[in-house]
Amino acid sequence: MDKRILVAEIARKTDYAQWEVNKIVEPLFEEILRALENGEEVNIANFGKFSLKYHKPKVTVHPKNRSQVQIPSKASVAFRATRKFKPTDETIDKLSKEAKKK
Repeated sequence: MDKRILVAEIARKTDYAQWEVNKIVEPLFEEILRALENGEEVNIANFGKFSLKYHKPKVTVHPKNRSQVQIPSKASVAFRATRKFKPTDETIDKLSKEAKKK
């Protein structure tokens, strides 16, 4: 699901126009990003927590020429869902069946 579909679904379920929903969703995403850029965690009750995960710099080996390559430190966004959003046994079974088909 991408943002366009998300906005359309929210509009359908709430009887608001898509442009109205988009006027709320855009600032919501911007505010989450702003908080993360400032090093803050974003905790949304009954949904989950967005935070930054820092990765240390490391040295690895290039697979083709076997030379050592320095990988700089970086940060990535991590999301931890609340228990409410943990997959059920039914969902896990469905996903494993789909994975076996591939």
